[in-house]
Amino acid sequence: MFLSCLIFGYNIRQLLKNLLLGFVMIFGCISLLQAQKIETISKSYSFYIDPKVESPTEFIQKYVLDSIYIWQKKGRYETTSEYKIRVTEDNRQALAKQLTKNAENAYLKKYYGNTINFELEDYDTDNESFLFKNNMFGKIVVPVARSKAEMFEKSWHIDNSKVELFIDGDKVRIKKIPFISQGEVYWYDNTQSAVFAATKTNVQLPTLELDLSTDEQYENQQKIVEQNITVGKSDVDLNIPVSASATPKTFVVIIANENYKRVGKVPYALNDGCIFKEYCNKTLGIPMINIKYTPDATLNDIRAEINWLKEVLKAYNGEAKAIVFYSGHGIPDESTATAFLLPTDGYGTDIETAFSLNNLYKELSEVPSERITYFIDACFSGAKRDGDMLMAARGIAIKVKSGPVQGNAVVFSAATGDQTAYPYTEKQHGLFSYFLLKKLQETNGDVDYQTLSDYISTNVKLVSSVIKKLQSPTTTPGNSLNNKWKTWKLK
Repeated sequence: MFLSCLIFGYNIRQLLKNLLLGFVMIFGCISLLQAQKIETISKSYSFYIDPKVESPTEFIQKYVLDSIYIWQKKGRYETTSEYKIRVTEDNRQALAKQLTKNAENAYLKKYYGNTINFELEDYDTDNESFLFKNNMFGKIVVPVARSKAEMFEKSWHIDNSKVELFIDGDKVRIKKIPFISQGEVYWYDNTQSAVFAATKTNVQLPTLELDLSTDEQYENQQKIVEQNITVGKSDVDLNIPVSASATPKTFVVIIANENYKRVGKVPYALNDGCIFKEYCNKTLGIPMINIKYTPDATLNDIRAEINWLKEVLKAYNGEAKAIVFYSGHGIPDESTATAFLLPTDGYGTDIETAFSLNNLYKELSEVPSERITYFIDACFSGAKRDGDMLMAARGIAIKVKSGPVQGNAVVFSAATGDQTAYPYTEKQHGLFSYFLLKKLQETNGDVDYQTLSDYISTNVKLVSSVIKKLQSPTTTPGNSLNNKWKTWKLK
C-alpha cells in the first residue's frame, strides 16, 4: 500500500513537471518567434530613430558647449602666458566651427550608421528616371538611361559606404546616394535637377518636381547652427557697477524682442534687454520690483506693461520717474511715415498689429511724472539689423518723421530717418545699446544726459561707418524742456 502511494505520488509530480516544462517551451518558442520578428523589423527599418532620442540641435549644442567648457579650463601644467595665448576669441570661434562639424558627423554615425534601404517604385521612360521610396526620407529620383533601365532594375543595390547625409535644422536629409548596377554607379544627387512623371493609360498626370535641398542650403544651415552657440560675454556684461544708493521712485519697462514669428530675428535684442535690466537694478539702484522686463513681447504684452507704468505714475502723482527701453524691430506706416514698434506676433506690413510710437509718447505724457526717459534701439525704415529689408516685398527704406515728444520726456533713439540700427556682433549687443551700457559702466551711472547723448552718438557713428554704413543716434527732448534736460541724470 505504502509503495503504491509513493509510486502514484511520484507519477503526479512528474506529470506536473512535464506540464510546466511544456508551458515553458511553448512560451519560449513564442518569445523566440517574437524576438526573430522584431529582429527582422529592426533590420528592415534600421534607418529609423527612436523619437525619444535627442534632436540634432540638442546633440550638437551639448557636444560643442561641453567640449569648449573643457577647452577653456587652464591646464594643470599650463602657464598663465600659455593659457592666454591659447584661449582667445579667435581660437574659440575656430574651435566651435570645427566641433560643430565633428558633432554633426558624430550624430549621423550614432543614429544613421546602419543600412539605408529604398524601394523601387516605377520607371519614367520619357524622362529616363527611376522613382524610389523610403518611409523616412520620402521619394527620390535616380536618372538611368533607357537602354540600361531593364538591367538596372534587375541588379541594383545601394553602396551604403558612400551615402552622404546632412543635418538641416532638426532634420536629417540625404545629399547623395550611389546606386550600383553591373559595376556602374548611378547617383541620386539633391543638387542636380531630376524629373519623374507618372503616366497611366488614358490618364495624364502633371509632372512631379521634387523639392530637393541643395549644397547652398546645407552650408547656410551650418552657419545657423554655429550662430546658436554663444561663447564668452561682452565687456559690458561683466563687472557691472553696484550703486550704494537707491532710487525707489523710478519705474522701468523693458521690451526686448528678438525672436519673431513672421519676420527675421533681431540679433542680441534679448541680451540688450537683460543686461540693461541688470544696470537698472545694480548701477542705478532701482529695486527689482520696480522693473518690468518682458522678452519677446506680443502686442498685448506691450499694452499691459505700458498700462502698468501709467497706473504706477498716476499713483505717485508726479513724484516718480519712468524709463522705457525697447530693443527690437520697428516698422513705418508707409502712408504717413510714422513709426511703430513691432511685437513678436506682428506682421511687418500691417501697422494694425504694431504699437504706435507716437501713441506711446502721448499716453505717458498725459500721466503726471517727474520725467520720462526713452531708449529706443530700433529703426523704423523697414530694415532689419543686418541691413536687409524686413519684408522682401519692400525694396526701399522709408524715411520716417520724428514723432512729437511732449512734456518732460527725452527720447534717445538708435538711428534717424531711413537709417538702420545695426548689431555690434563683436560685443553681442545692438550698437546703440552697447554704448549706452558702456557709458553707464564707465561712470557708475553718474552721467548727465548731454554727456550720455554725445558719447553714444559719437561712438555709434565711428563704429557703424567702419562695419556697415553710417548710423546716427538722436536725442529728442520734450517740446517745452528747452535745455534743462541736458543736466538730468538717471540716478
